[in-house]
Amino acid sequence: MGSPETEAGRWGHEGLEHAVELTEGFWLCDTPCTQALWQEVMDAHLSQFKGANRLVEQGSWKDIEAFLRALNARRPTLGVRLPTAAQWEYDCRAGTITACYERSVDAIAWYWENNGRTTHGGGQKRPNTWSLYNMLGNVWERGHDAIRSYTETGVRDPAGPAESGTDRLFWGGGWGCPARHVRAAFRGADRLGDLDDALGFRPASAGSSQPVPAWAAWRTALPQAELAETVPQPPTVPLVRLSQESGRVIGLPPGNDFLVHSDHERLTFGLTKPSWASQIGRDVYGLWVMFEVKGIQQRMRWMPPGRFLMGSPLEEEERYDDEGPQHAVQLTRGFWLCDTPCTQALWQAVMRRNPSAVKGQHRPVEQVSWEECQTFLHRLNAHLSGVTLYLPTEAQWEYACRAGTKTTRYQEDLDTIAWYGDNSQGQTHEVGLKHPNAWGLYDMLGNVWEWCHDDQRDYAKSEGVMVDPLGSTETGANRVVRGGSWNYSARFVRAAYRSWDDPGVRSDYLGFRPASAG
Repeated sequence: MGSPETEAGRWGHEGLEHAVELTEGFWLCDTPCTQALWQEVMDAHLSQFKGANRLVEQGSWKDIEAFLRALNARRPTLGVRLPTAAQWEYDCRAGTITACYERSVDAIAWYWENNGRTTHGGGQKRPNTWSLYNMLGNVWERGHDAIRSYTETGVRDPAGPAESGTDRLFWGGGWGCPARHVRAAFRGADRLGDLDDALGFRPASAGSSQPVPAWAAWRTALPQAELAETVPQPPTVPLVRLSQESGRVIGLPPGNDFLVHSDHERLTFGLTKPSWASQIGRDVYGLWVMFEVKGIQQRMRWMPPGRFLMGSPLEEEERYDDEGPQHAVQLTRGFWLCDTPCTQALWQAVMRRNPSAVKGQHRPVEQVSWEECQTFLHRLNAHLSGVTLYLPTEAQWEYACRAGTKTTRYQEDLDTIAWYGDNSQGQTHEVGLKHPNAWGLYDMLGNVWEWCHDDQRDYAKSEGVMVDPLGSTETGANRVVRGGSWNYSARFVRAAYRSWDDPGVRSDYLGFRPASAG
């Protein structure tokens, strides 16, 4: 806990860096409290920047304590409270030991250089590896205790004084703060009655000995059909059958070692990080790796092998005939896929120029032809020894976009997942600001169309289960583009919609997303 003396921008009260042990687990909201939740509990508005999904601010520590009491009255077994300083920093770091849980502050936080002089909705930036959003930036987060002096190490469950009238801590930086304050170790304090339009909070709750706490039982009571529609489903992972008859080697993606226990034996599966990756990890979306080129990082997600229904059913609204007939597709090999379209920063690091019409390091690169994408991938592969990046096939793209869903889109509310004609303000936007699908992929719909490897194949010729299908790849053949873009209507921003372009075409709505074999 705290910052080392070598950390850039640190303040003296962030040290001595010291070991802390938390002996009990706890629940923590994955976003700071929203105005919608505050309004429901308190039947009142108090925020400067209005918006149901924006984070609540302008509440004093005393106001927040009143909210928590009211919420606990509504859910008597919930027991929400403000987290301690140690709990907050533990969850913010999520296993990391760096100043921020990700190198790019812009990718995870709203702060002075990118905020537009306002707060933003919770969950629009990239979460940490424990799937907590806005732990840094957007609003400061108030805590339970006051500042304690970091004078000893090996502390168990530390907490500063919490007597009545004591100033209380806040952390994480807010929309009006410079990057120096948007760090895991930075902390400040104010009086119990102080108000600020950059101060919010995030409720916590003690752990429970029950697998499902009593206050969460309402979710498990949902009918199974409704549960399937409302809860994002994890990737389908093939079962490893351990039997004498099998005798086959199971191909597993690289990752951390893990154990499998049974009543007969204890098995260790050893998984290794790919040589071309700089980092690796697992979270609620599955397995990810990070590669790096000239200081620019890009995350890739593991897409497990599996079967899905490709195309749209006859009853899908606004479908086109070439989206059918809907048919079963089997992908026999897993693959890695970038979790965002290629950014201008990554393109420029590799190609040393930026062809995009709307400039921005974290916006998707556009005005790149299919042929130029091949040149980019060839040069990128030269930087990353041991990997071959390529454009995904059309089947791989739709499989990854759907992420186990069979509906028109991977989430019903299009505005929450995509930039398109009705909400884009006539331009591209930074990648990763909308909600991802269930496999952790951002902007699979909207923002920019994405080039695929192959040309459109005729679905009418599909018989039985199509195994690893591929359209024409002849030189000069048209190439598929998928996903819709910032200047297209909702009809085109669907998982099944397909279009194509000449491989030499360049446009301000055409981008791409690299893939790699597992």
